[in-house]
Amino acid sequence: MCPPHVYGGWWKAATFQVAVEFLIGSVVGWLVARLRRQTRLAERRAIEAEGLRDELGRRADLLDAVSRFYKGLLLMGWPVSVGIFVLAHPLTPLLLGHGFLASEPALRVLALALGIAFVNNAFIGALNASDRQSSFTWAAGWSVVANLALNLVLIPLFGYQGASWATVMTELVLGVAGWILTSRYVGHVPVLQLSWRVVLAGVIMGAAIYPLSTFEGFKVAIPIVSGAVVYAGFVLLLRALNREEIGWARRALALAR
Repeated sequence: MCPPHVYGGWWKAATFQVAVEFLIGSVVGWLVARLRRQTRLAERRAIEAEGLRDELGRRADLLDAVSRFYKGLLLMGWPVSVGIFVLAHPLTPLLLGHGFLASEPALRVLALALGIAFVNNAFIGALNASDRQSSFTWAAGWSVVANLALNLVLIPLFGYQGASWATVMTELVLGVAGWILTSRYVGHVPVLQLSWRVVLAGVIMGAAIYPLSTFEGFKVAIPIVSGAVVYAGFVLLLRALNREEIGWARRALALAR
Protein backbone atom coordinates (compact mmCIF):
# COMPACT_ATOMS: atom_id res chain seq x y z
CA MET A 1 0.00 0.00 0.00
CA CYS A 2 1.16 3.51 -0.82
CA PRO A 3 0.82 6.39 1.64
CA PRO A 4 -2.18 8.71 1.14
CA HIS A 5 -0.04 11.63 0.03
CA VAL A 6 1.25 9.57 -2.88
CA TYR A 7 -2.29 8.79 -4.00
CA GLY A 8 -3.07 12.46 -3.61
CA GLY A 9 -0.10 13.28 -5.78
CA TRP A 10 -1.27 10.85 -8.44
CA TRP A 11 -4.69 12.53 -8.33
CA LYS A 12 -3.10 15.94 -8.84
CA ALA A 13 -0.99 14.58 -11.68
CA ALA A 14 -4.09 13.08 -13.28
CA THR A 15 -5.93 16.38 -12.82
CA PHE A 16 -3.00 18.14 -14.48
CA GLN A 17 -3.31 15.74 -17.41
CA VAL A 18 -7.02 16.49 -17.73
CA ALA A 19 -6.26 20.21 -17.77
CA VAL A 20 -3.61 19.73 -20.44
CA GLU A 21 -5.96 17.59 -22.51
CA PHE A 22 -8.55 20.39 -22.25
CA LEU A 23 -5.92 22.72 -23.69
CA ILE A 24 -5.23 20.13 -26.38
CA GLY A 25 -8.90 20.26 -27.28
CA SER A 26 -8.69 24.04 -27.60
CA VAL A 27 -5.58 23.80 -29.77
CA VAL A 28 -7.01 21.19 -32.10
CA GLY A 29 -10.50 22.67 -32.24
CA TRP A 30 -9.66 25.05 -35.04
CA LEU A 31 -7.70 22.28 -36.80
CA VAL A 32 -10.82 20.12 -36.77
CA ALA A 33 -12.73 23.06 -38.25
CA ARG A 34 -10.15 23.33 -41.03
CA LEU A 35 -10.43 19.60 -41.63
CA ARG A 36 -14.21 19.87 -41.84
CA ARG A 37 -13.90 22.76 -44.29
CA GLN A 38 -11.57 20.78 -46.54
CA THR A 39 -13.96 17.86 -46.33
CA ARG A 40 -16.93 20.02 -47.36
CA LEU A 41 -14.97 21.41 -50.30
CA ALA A 42 -13.97 17.90 -51.36
CA GLU A 43 -17.58 16.71 -51.04
CA ARG A 44 -18.78 19.65 -53.13
CA ARG A 45 -16.35 18.68 -55.88
CA ALA A 46 -17.55 15.08 -55.64
CA ILE A 47 -21.21 16.18 -55.93
CA GLU A 48 -20.52 18.40 -58.90
CA ALA A 49 -18.52 15.70 -60.65
CA GLU A 50 -19.74 12.29 -61.68
CA GLY A 51 -18.35 8.80 -61.50
CA LEU A 52 -16.15 6.69 -59.30
CA ARG A 53 -12.98 8.61 -60.15
CA ASP A 54 -14.32 11.77 -58.53
CA GLU A 55 -15.44 9.86 -55.43
CA LEU A 56 -11.98 8.33 -55.09
CA GLY A 57 -10.49 11.78 -55.51
CA ARG A 58 -12.66 13.09 -52.66
CA ARG A 59 -11.47 10.33 -50.36
CA ALA A 60 -7.88 10.98 -51.40
CA ASP A 61 -8.25 14.66 -50.50
CA LEU A 62 -9.69 13.79 -47.10
CA LEU A 63 -6.99 11.20 -46.43
CA ASP A 64 -4.31 13.74 -47.32
CA ALA A 65 -5.84 16.25 -44.90
CA VAL A 66 -6.06 13.65 -42.12
CA SER A 67 -2.42 12.62 -42.64
CA ARG A 68 -1.28 16.23 -42.41
CA PHE A 69 -3.49 16.73 -39.36
CA TYR A 70 -1.92 13.69 -37.68
CA LYS A 71 1.60 14.86 -38.41
CA GLY A 72 0.89 18.38 -37.18
CA LEU A 73 -0.51 17.09 -33.88
CA LEU A 74 2.49 14.77 -33.47
CA LEU A 75 4.87 17.67 -34.10
CA MET A 76 3.19 19.62 -31.28
CA GLY A 77 2.44 16.83 -28.81
CA TRP A 78 5.54 14.66 -28.93
CA PRO A 79 8.05 17.28 -27.67
CA VAL A 80 5.66 18.19 -24.83
CA SER A 81 5.44 14.53 -23.85
CA VAL A 82 9.21 14.00 -23.99
CA GLY A 83 9.92 17.27 -22.20
CA ILE A 84 7.65 16.46 -19.25
CA PHE A 85 9.02 12.92 -19.09
CA VAL A 86 12.65 14.06 -18.91
CA LEU A 87 12.01 17.10 -16.70
CA ALA A 88 9.53 15.45 -14.35
CA HIS A 89 11.88 15.95 -11.37
CA PRO A 90 12.00 19.78 -11.49
CA LEU A 91 8.44 20.09 -12.86
CA THR A 92 6.77 18.07 -10.08
CA PRO A 93 7.20 20.71 -7.32
CA LEU A 94 6.30 23.49 -9.76
CA LEU A 95 3.12 21.84 -11.03
CA LEU A 96 1.99 19.80 -8.03
CA GLY A 97 3.69 21.46 -5.05
CA HIS A 98 6.51 20.38 -2.72
CA GLY A 99 4.14 18.22 -0.71
CA PHE A 100 3.74 15.82 -3.62
CA LEU A 101 7.33 15.10 -4.63
CA ALA A 102 6.60 11.37 -4.45
CA SER A 103 4.25 11.84 -7.42
CA GLU A 104 7.18 12.32 -9.81
CA PRO A 105 6.93 8.76 -11.23
CA ALA A 106 3.20 9.25 -11.90
CA LEU A 107 3.81 12.53 -13.73
CA ARG A 108 6.58 10.90 -15.76
CA VAL A 109 4.28 8.08 -16.85
CA LEU A 110 1.30 10.35 -17.54
CA ALA A 111 3.54 12.44 -19.80
CA LEU A 112 3.56 9.53 -22.22
CA ALA A 113 -0.24 9.63 -22.40
CA LEU A 114 -0.19 13.27 -23.50
CA GLY A 115 1.63 12.56 -26.75
CA ILE A 116 -0.81 9.78 -27.61
CA ALA A 117 -3.78 11.99 -26.69
CA PHE A 118 -2.56 14.64 -29.12
CA VAL A 119 -2.48 12.34 -32.17
CA ASN A 120 -5.73 10.59 -31.22
CA ASN A 121 -7.49 13.82 -32.16
CA ALA A 122 -6.49 13.26 -35.78
CA PHE A 123 -8.54 10.06 -35.96
CA ILE A 124 -11.40 11.62 -33.98
CA GLY A 125 -11.45 14.53 -36.43
CA ALA A 126 -11.34 12.17 -39.41
CA LEU A 127 -14.34 10.17 -38.22
CA ASN A 128 -16.29 13.33 -37.40
CA ALA A 129 -15.47 14.94 -40.73
CA SER A 130 -16.59 11.82 -42.61
CA ASP A 131 -19.87 11.66 -40.63
CA ARG A 132 -18.81 8.52 -38.74
CA GLN A 133 -19.47 9.81 -35.25
CA SER A 134 -21.10 6.53 -34.30
CA SER A 135 -17.88 4.70 -35.15
CA PHE A 136 -15.92 6.94 -32.81
CA THR A 137 -18.49 6.16 -30.11
CA TRP A 138 -17.57 2.49 -30.50
CA ALA A 139 -13.86 3.32 -30.23
CA ALA A 140 -14.48 5.37 -27.10
CA GLY A 141 -16.54 2.53 -25.66
CA TRP A 142 -13.75 0.02 -26.19
CA SER A 143 -11.29 2.41 -24.51
CA VAL A 144 -13.61 2.68 -21.49
CA VAL A 145 -13.79 -1.11 -21.23
CA ALA A 146 -10.00 -1.32 -21.54
CA ASN A 147 -9.52 1.36 -18.87
CA LEU A 148 -11.79 -0.45 -16.43
CA ALA A 149 -10.05 -3.78 -16.98
CA LEU A 150 -6.57 -2.28 -16.75
CA ASN A 151 -7.37 -0.42 -13.53
CA LEU A 152 -8.79 -3.57 -11.95
CA VAL A 153 -5.61 -5.47 -12.81
CA LEU A 154 -2.85 -2.88 -12.39
CA ILE A 155 -3.94 -0.84 -9.35
CA PRO A 156 -3.96 -3.79 -6.92
CA LEU A 157 -0.53 -4.83 -8.19
CA PHE A 158 1.26 -1.50 -8.65
CA GLY A 159 -0.87 1.11 -6.89
CA TYR A 160 -0.84 4.66 -8.23
CA GLN A 161 1.78 3.81 -10.87
CA GLY A 162 -0.50 1.07 -12.14
CA ALA A 163 -3.28 3.66 -12.51
CA SER A 164 -0.88 5.89 -14.46
CA TRP A 165 0.07 3.09 -16.83
CA ALA A 166 -3.61 2.22 -17.25
CA THR A 167 -4.17 5.77 -18.49
CA VAL A 168 -1.34 5.45 -21.02
CA MET A 169 -2.60 2.11 -22.34
CA THR A 170 -6.19 3.40 -22.51
CA GLU A 171 -5.06 6.25 -24.77
CA LEU A 172 -3.17 3.69 -26.85
CA VAL A 173 -6.29 1.52 -27.21
CA LEU A 174 -8.30 4.56 -28.28
CA GLY A 175 -5.63 5.49 -30.82
CA VAL A 176 -5.42 2.01 -32.33
CA ALA A 177 -9.21 1.75 -32.54
CA GLY A 178 -9.44 5.20 -34.12
CA TRP A 179 -6.71 4.35 -36.64
CA ILE A 180 -8.45 1.10 -37.64
CA LEU A 181 -11.80 2.84 -38.11
CA THR A 182 -10.17 5.68 -40.05
CA SER A 183 -8.51 3.12 -42.32
CA ARG A 184 -11.89 1.50 -42.93
CA TYR A 185 -13.93 4.64 -43.70
CA VAL A 186 -11.39 7.22 -44.89
CA GLY A 187 -8.16 5.48 -45.85
CA HIS A 188 -4.90 4.13 -44.51
CA VAL A 189 -2.92 6.74 -42.57
CA PRO A 190 0.79 5.77 -42.87
CA VAL A 191 1.56 6.29 -39.19
CA LEU A 192 5.10 4.87 -39.21
CA GLN A 193 6.14 6.80 -42.31
CA LEU A 194 4.75 10.05 -40.92
CA SER A 195 6.10 9.55 -37.40
CA TRP A 196 9.65 8.24 -37.36
CA ARG A 197 11.46 11.50 -38.15
CA VAL A 198 9.39 13.46 -35.63
CA VAL A 199 9.85 10.78 -32.97
CA LEU A 200 13.61 10.70 -33.59
CA ALA A 201 13.85 14.51 -33.29
CA GLY A 202 12.01 14.31 -29.96
CA VAL A 203 14.28 11.56 -28.64
CA ILE A 204 17.35 13.60 -29.57
CA MET A 205 15.82 16.59 -27.81
CA GLY A 206 15.24 14.47 -24.70
CA ALA A 207 18.84 13.27 -24.71
CA ALA A 208 20.07 16.84 -25.12
CA ILE A 209 18.15 18.23 -22.15
CA TYR A 210 18.65 15.25 -19.85
CA PRO A 211 21.92 16.66 -18.37
CA LEU A 212 19.93 19.80 -17.50
CA SER A 213 17.15 17.89 -15.74
CA THR A 214 18.69 18.66 -12.34
CA PHE A 215 17.85 22.35 -12.69
CA GLU A 216 15.23 23.30 -10.14
CA GLY A 217 12.74 26.10 -9.69
CA PHE A 218 12.31 28.55 -12.50
CA LYS A 219 15.72 27.56 -13.87
CA VAL A 220 13.81 24.73 -15.55
CA ALA A 221 13.07 27.32 -18.26
CA ILE A 222 16.66 26.82 -19.45
CA PRO A 223 16.25 23.18 -20.54
CA ILE A 224 12.77 23.95 -21.87
CA VAL A 225 14.02 26.69 -24.19
CA SER A 226 17.12 24.66 -25.11
CA GLY A 227 14.98 21.66 -25.90
CA ALA A 228 12.70 23.71 -28.14
CA VAL A 229 15.70 24.95 -30.12
CA VAL A 230 17.20 21.46 -30.44
CA TYR A 231 13.86 19.96 -31.45
CA ALA A 232 13.18 22.60 -34.10
CA GLY A 233 16.69 22.19 -35.48
CA PHE A 234 16.47 18.42 -35.83
CA VAL A 235 12.94 18.59 -37.28
CA LEU A 236 14.43 20.64 -40.10
CA LEU A 237 17.66 18.63 -40.31
CA LEU A 238 15.81 15.31 -40.54
CA ARG A 239 13.31 16.85 -42.97
CA ALA A 240 10.43 15.89 -40.74
CA LEU A 241 8.63 18.91 -42.18
CA ASN A 242 8.95 19.77 -45.87
CA ARG A 243 8.20 23.02 -47.68
CA GLU A 244 4.82 21.82 -48.89
CA GLU A 245 3.73 20.98 -45.34
CA ILE A 246 5.00 24.33 -44.05
CA GLY A 247 2.98 26.06 -46.76
CA TRP A 248 -0.09 23.99 -45.87
CA ALA A 249 0.31 24.94 -42.19
CA ARG A 250 0.58 28.62 -43.10
CA ARG A 251 -2.60 28.46 -45.16
CA ALA A 252 -4.40 26.69 -42.31
CA LEU A 253 -3.26 29.37 -39.85
CA ALA A 254 -4.40 32.09 -42.26
CA LEU A 255 -7.87 30.49 -42.50
CA ALA A 256 -8.05 30.27 -38.70
CA ARG A 257 -7.65 34.03 -38.27
